[in-house]
Amino acid sequence: MTIKSAAELDDKPIEIDLRTTMTIKSAAELDDKPIEIDLRGEDGNAFVLVGKARRYAKDLGYSEEETENLINQMVSSDYENLIQIFDEHFGEYVTLYR
Repeated sequence: MTIKSAAELDDKPIEIDLRTTMTIKSAAELDDKPIEIDLRGEDGNAFVLVGKARRYAKDLGYSEEETENLINQMVSSDYENLIQIFDEHFGEYVTLYR
């Protein structure tokens, strides 16, 4: 980028190539982005993970019964069990970080 004084403009039109200056990205790039969850933050909350599990199960075509069985397995024990079951079902699509 070159910075010039306003006096150098001489009423020339300003041309900006928005393809290189904007930070808005194409939705096509979203498909390539892996889903990552940092368990140390808000997304690591058990209730948030259960909500995400419901959404991912729906997106992957789980039946309502399969989804309820999954959620029941997740909440049947402690937090470690919850993230282990989550990882077993969605680990192919989601990376969990501790």
